[in-house]
This record gives sequence, C-alpha cells and structure tokens, in this order.
Amino acid sequence: MKFGSFFVGLLVRLQNKSEAKRRKPFPSEIPVEAKLDVPYLDDGNFYHKIDVFLAKEKRNDICLVDIHGGSYIFGMRKNNHYFASKFVKEGFDFICVDYIPNDKKRGTDSMIKDVASCLSFIASHKEELGIEGDQFALLGDSAGGHMALFMQELSESKKMQETLGFGVGDFSSYAVALNCPVYDYKIAIDSSTLTKGGRRRMFGPDANDFEFADRYSPRTYIDEESAPIFASTFTNDFLRGHPLLMKQELLALKRENFEILDIEENDKNIAHVHNLIAPDLEQSIRVNEAIIAFLLNYADKKNS
Repeated sequence: MKFGSFFVGLLVRLQNKSEAKRRKPFPSEIPVEAKLDVPYLDDGNFYHKIDVFLAKEKRNDICLVDIHGGSYIFGMRKNNHYFASKFVKEGFDFICVDYIPNDKKRGTDSMIKDVASCLSFIASHKEELGIEGDQFALLGDSAGGHMALFMQELSESKKMQETLGFGVGDFSSYAVALNCPVYDYKIAIDSSTLTKGGRRRMFGPDANDFEFADRYSPRTYIDEESAPIFASTFTNDFLRGHPLLMKQELLALKRENFEILDIEENDKNIAHVHNLIAPDLEQSIRVNEAIIAFLLNYADKKNS
C-alpha cells in the first residue's frame, strides 16, 4: 500500500501534537542567558527565528549551531531546547535554528536557503547576539543532519556557491556533528511507500526530480568538504545506511578527521535520534559525550 498527500498531511498534524506533548523546556537550574525568538529574516514568520542560549559558565570559545530534523515536514527549534541544555551545561553557547518545513509548494531547496540565510545572519550579528567565542560548529539531526553537512560543504566551496547561486555569507564552522543524518538525498526521496503526491507533500514540489535531489544532496559535494565530521547511528536506525555510506566514501577519499559512532544494540528504547528525544538514556549520554569530546578535540587541534 502506498500513502498519498492526505496521509502525509495527517502525519504532520499528529506528529506536531506528539512533539508538543513531549517537548521539554530548558532546565531552570542550568545557568544561561536565553534570547528567544530572534528573527533572522524580517518577515514576521514564526519559523524565520532562532533561539540563543549563552552559557554563563563558559569553558570554551565554541558556539554550536543546531539544525533540527523532522522528515522535512515537521519539527521546530523549540523541540531541541532540552538537548541544547546538555551542551550549555558543559560550557558551550548554543543556537537553535528554524526554517519553514516543506509542503506542496515549498521544497527542500527553500529550506536550505532559509538555513543559509540564518547562518549568514548569525555571522553578521554575532556581537548583538552576545556570542563572544570565535569558533562555530554545526549540529544536525536526521533531515537537519542533511542540512548541517550541506551548509558545511557550502561554506567551504566557492564552486557550490556559484552553482547554486547563494552562500552562507561570512559564516564558517570548524566541524560538523550529525545525529542519524540523511547523507544521500536521492536515496531518501526514493520511497516505495509514497505515491507521487505523497512524495511532493513530504519532500516538496521537486520531489520526483532526481536531478534536483542530486543537486541538493550532501553526498554530491562530499569532496568539497574538509572539516572534521562526526556522525552517530545505531542498529535499528532506519537511516543507518546513510552514515555508513558516508564512512565508506570518506575512507575512499583518504580522510582521517571523521568519526562514525555506530551503536550496535537492539534495544527498542534507542529510537531514531534518541540522543535528542531521550538524552538521559545511557546510550544517548554516550553519543552526546562523544560529540563533545570530538568537538573539543578538533578545537584544540585548531588552536594548537
């Protein structure tokens, strides 16, 4: 059975309700200066905003810029506040980024352009936002992992900027950390469970154009990227093939500055992007500690 546009629309409504119920606020006991709902585009849209968390007990000069996931059709920056607290507690500044999700008229290219505009805004308004550190790192989960890696590639590649016709302004990051990411967008949209209408609803108006998918896929530009990459996955992650494919191709490029953490445990509690949804699980703590160690390791190397 294939699912169409109506089913995907219903899924969006149900998922948004589910996320609202389980969403946890930033814990009050962690010292932080919060700047919420800061617009990065002056159009009044709820999604064209960021939430900034400045650690009051800083231990490094790193600001993490986090791009949430949600299958390209749901999710929002508010869902990642509790996840953000795990890093602020360790002395990182943290920015939760948002973008308008896909619909029948607006596609993944528009989402990517939203995020690119957001990163450009962050770089040019760093002082106003209260960011004192001199290093950014990108984080992303699931579909947000797609965009985080794509932004890293875009920030490094003049060729990509010329091909796509846009960039990220003065933004640059020294590393990227991905949780259960989409790596090959063409594989992601090639779903046998959706009708053409269902694919358009989930992935946007160009969802059935594989040349378009290739143009906006992180896999296409992996050789344009040189910064350290971390990615997590696990046995039952439905996107597990993506980080494993990325590992294979990074090895073929003779890259050494990457880490793929593949937790081989068959546990129903370890769900997709479990380290965001349930960051207090033992396995989630392991992933988040590995991200922190990875980012600090490469920050130290850059500064040495």
